[in-house]
Amino acid sequence: MAKQSRQAVDEADMVLFLVDGRAGCTPQDAIIAGQLRKTGKPVLLLVNKAEGMQRAKVTAEFFELGLGEPLADFFGAWRQRERSGRDCAGEFSA
Repeated sequence: MAKQSRQAVDEADMVLFLVDGRAGCTPQDAIIAGQLRKTGKPVLLLVNKAEGMQRAKVTAEFFELGLGEPLADFFGAWRQRERSGRDCAGEFSA
């Protein structure tokens, strides 16, 4: 991770790790996940670009990162709730 990213992680209470569902789990994702696991901080693994894909298939390979259950289409759900006037931030508290 870049110095600025490491500093942000050090200062954070929780880390949101965004991965690309269309690209799949990359070697760089694995390196970053390893560094994040070493911090001991809670990590929320978010799979972006998963729209129109089967959730089980797109998230399956991200389990190997060892960061818990990957959340697919998180941003789509967020936008839908935002439009309906509901706040979902509390649902993902550490």
